[in-house]
Amino acid sequence: MAISFSNKKVVSSKDSSVPSSEDEQSDVRWENPLETASITFFSLIARLIFAILALFVFLISLAILSQTLRLLSGQEISNIIAATANPFVGLFIGLLTTAIIQKSSITTSIVVAMVAADTLSLSQAVPIVIGANIGTTITAMLVSFTHITKKKEFKRATSTAITHNLFNIFGVLVLFPLEYFTQFLTNISQYVTEQVKPLSSSIFKSGLQGIMDLTVNPVSDFLMTFFNQNVFILLPFAVAFIFISISSFTLIIKPILMGKRWSQLQYFIFGTPTRSLVWGTFLTAALQSSSLTTSITVSLVGSHKVPLKNAFPFIMGANIGTTFTAILASISQSDAALSIAITHLLFNLLGVIVLFPFPFLRNITVKIAQFLGKQTMKNRIISFVYILFVFFLIPFALIFINEVFFR
Repeated sequence: MAISFSNKKVVSSKDSSVPSSEDEQSDVRWENPLETASITFFSLIARLIFAILALFVFLISLAILSQTLRLLSGQEISNIIAATANPFVGLFIGLLTTAIIQKSSITTSIVVAMVAADTLSLSQAVPIVIGANIGTTITAMLVSFTHITKKKEFKRATSTAITHNLFNIFGVLVLFPLEYFTQFLTNISQYVTEQVKPLSSSIFKSGLQGIMDLTVNPVSDFLMTFFNQNVFILLPFAVAFIFISISSFTLIIKPILMGKRWSQLQYFIFGTPTRSLVWGTFLTAALQSSSLTTSITVSLVGSHKVPLKNAFPFIMGANIGTTFTAILASISQSDAALSIAITHLLFNLLGVIVLFPFPFLRNITVKIAQFLGKQTMKNRIISFVYILFVFFLIPFALIFINEVFFR
């Protein structure tokens, strides 16, 4: 096997880790998809300071949101409970909300705050978190349209986006019925919470509590007082700054993790399924955005720089990494809040455990996605129909069926 790096590409011949097919030949070009400037030492320090500041704003916004939700009237809480009492409605709320804002980490952070404030029960929150997992895949679908003018690129990009979508749909098809009928995820997450809560509590009380009392809590208390505990001002304020802080954190950290050396790391990252899985988890947790990492993967596969079979484990890892934000948000919250964060982790982790160890199962998902990708190359309108069908028609159909047959 001969591998050579250059400014433009790396050619790998007869490499077993790079599968061959009509669209995935062994001469896949591993090159930099991003035009980013090199990071100097002082730029690195500045970015790290701003990243800490963004994290600080995120924690303050989350604290304000939790306190504000506790100020809601009994009637307002009853309306929220009534809206999420139907698990299929909860699933659709999570899906639609995340599809609109294109960040599942924001949806799950808000859900964590609502559970911590006793606005939502754990069983009501689980379907919303599951729905968020499907909703976040719409970003990859939208990114695939940037390749729409080139048939083969559009086919590969669409196949990658559909792979991300199918992975989450398969997880919902297996785990949502289990949760609906047996409270499978809820029971496991509560058990895990009981085991880890003493440790997390001791860590929080020994160090994090002091930091929160000196930094986050005084600022959040000041803002609550400054706005006179006005729910109509504080609620949109908190949600807006959760969005701003997470988005800013992603933009600040992105050049550090994906600078010029990214081009040299591409082969290493996607070289084997295990490395691809681990890097997908790490990069997504660090960037707090599965939308970003999967979107980059869509572009890499679409422009024939990474094979889809190598990219799929990376997408699986991204699903695990995206749960980091909810876990971070839940550490200082209630047991129920920690449980919903663990539920989010379990949902994605179980999907990986089922598919990742078995290459033939991964290949089935890839083959289905490639078939659908070929259909979109023949008729691009199929992509729009697919989005409409998956993100809107199916959820509405499930709500209708549940209302008619299971009330």
